[in-house]
This record gives sequence, structure tokens and C-alpha cells, in this order.
Amino acid sequence: MDLKTDLQFFCKNVKSIRRSNHLTQKEMAEILGIGVHSLSRLEKEEMPRRLGVKVLFNIHKHFGILPKDLFLPPCE
Repeated sequence: MDLKTDLQFFCKNVKSIRRSNHLTQKEMAEILGIGVHSLSRLEKEEMPRRLGVKVLFNIHKHFGILPKDLFLPPCE
């Protein structure tokens, strides 16, 4: 795997988590601690300029998903 692939998996997994939990982008952005625009870019596989590690911990805290698992191929 390479960094680009890992980031693509991360982006797809974030979108999948949001959809499977029936959350709007606004609701998910609040959970992650980022803006809706940043989440929208993330879901389009465009990494926002400022995306902190805190996003990983917020996903773990709210959904119980380990940060390392966010970089695995999605189970779409």
C-alpha cells in the first residue's frame, strides 16, 4: 500500500460511516470537529488542508472504530 491508497480508503470509510449511521454532513462534521466544507472535500477524496489527528480520535470515541481500521479497504 502507499499513502495515496491509504488516504483514499480513509476518505471512503468516513463517507461510509456517515451514511451507515444515517447522518447528514452537518451532523458528521460536528462529530468530527470539522466544518461541513472540509467534510465535503474529504468525501470527494480531496484532503482538506487542515485535518488534524483529532478527527481519528473523534471517530473512535463516537463510533468505536480504531484509527488504524480507517485506513483499511472499505467494506462497501
